[in-house]
Amino acid sequence: MRPAALALVLLALLAAPAAAQDGAFSEIPLLDHDGNEVLLHRDLLHGKTVVMASFFTSCLAVCPEVTRKMKTIERRLGARCGRQVHLISISVDPETDTPERLRAYRERHGVDSDCWTFVTGTPENVDAALRELGFFSDTAENHTSLLVIGHEPVGNWRKADGLGPIKPMMHAIRLALEDAHSLENGR
Repeated sequence: MRPAALALVLLALLAAPAAAQDGAFSEIPLLDHDGNEVLLHRDLLHGKTVVMASFFTSCLAVCPEVTRKMKTIERRLGARCGRQVHLISISVDPETDTPERLRAYRERHGVDSDCWTFVTGTPENVDAALRELGFFSDTAENHTSLLVIGHEPVGNWRKADGLGPIKPMMHAIRLALEDAHSLENGR
C-alpha cells in the first residue's frame, strides 16, 4: 500500500465523531457568521457531505494554515461546494469569537462563498457541539488540526490532517461523496 493511502486508512480508523458512534447528532443551537441561529444536526449536518474543522480567530499557529487548506478544498470543489459538499469551521473560543469576528475572519481569508459556514455560540452549546463532533479540547490552544469528513446519513467519518498534503483530504472527500452516491442508489 502506498504511504499516502496507508496514512488515509490510519486516519480513517481514528475515533469518529462521538455522536456518530450512537447514530445521532443533537439539535444544539449555534450561531453562524451572520448571527443566524443554526441547529447542529438539522441545519449543518443532516443529509450532507461535510468537511469540518475547529479553529479560533485569534490563533496565529495552526488555524491560518488549516483555513488555507480549507480554502484550497473550496476552490478545488468549485461548483460542487455548497451543492454536494459543505464546509464548516467551528470556533473553540466562543467567548471571543462572535459572529462579527467570524465575518471579519472570513473576509481576512478571502472566504465569500455560501458553501462554508463558520459557527460559534454560547460556551455551553459550543462545548456540547465540539464533543459530539470529536473536536473538544480543554483549551483553545490545544484544539486539533484534524479535519472530519463524511456523509452524515451514512455515518462513515474520516479524519485527515489539516496541516498535511491536500491529496489525502480530497481523497477522503471523494470517498464521502461515493458513500452519498451509494446511499442514493440503494447500495
